[in-house]
Amino acid sequence: MKPLLPIEVVVVILSALVFSMLHASGRRRANDLRDRSECVNNLRKLSGNYEIFIVKNGRFITEISTNMGGTMEYANQEASAYLHFRAFEASYVDHPNATNPPSYNLVCPRDRRIAAPLASLSNSNISYFLSMNPPSNDTKWILAGNRNISLASLPGPGGSTTTHASWNPAEGLHGDTGFVLLLDGSIDRVDNAALNKLFKQAGNSTNRLAIP
Repeated sequence: MKPLLPIEVVVVILSALVFSMLHASGRRRANDLRDRSECVNNLRKLSGNYEIFIVKNGRFITEISTNMGGTMEYANQEASAYLHFRAFEASYVDHPNATNPPSYNLVCPRDRRIAAPLASLSNSNISYFLSMNPPSNDTKWILAGNRNISLASLPGPGGSTTTHASWNPAEGLHGDTGFVLLLDGSIDRVDNAALNKLFKQAGNSTNRLAIP
């Protein structure tokens, strides 16, 4: 067999490196797509559980006493996000039309947090914030989304205040973007500009979020 010339050796090595890089890049894209899909699926389940609770009870969880399966007494309590999520999931299990028990995975695959069963659910097992005061007729109200959201009140015209929202990429998850679940059941991936646009419309400036 005729030995390869130096230039041919270089070409072979470069070809192998390019192939390896393309393979790694494709694998990262596939993993990213899988993670996004799972995150969206978690929010989709939450949307379904919200609808079930409303159909069953006629009101949102924070408008119903804990004696009746709601979380009214926890609405103003710090670090109470897990209590609201637990009420949602318990409502799903107790619903007469629920033939299959749901998955209690409330953790985004990009998060370092670990999923937990309903009985031991805490804030450290949740990757999503939840609105505590959604209206009944505002389809663009933000019901839930990735937990790495930051809110700040900024001075507005006439002595008013406006809400500035942004994603914290230091938390990992989806970098400087995130997923939000709207009251109409739609799920959008938004950057900071789109997130702030949502908070400026549909009354979301009064949205009170329980962030785990």
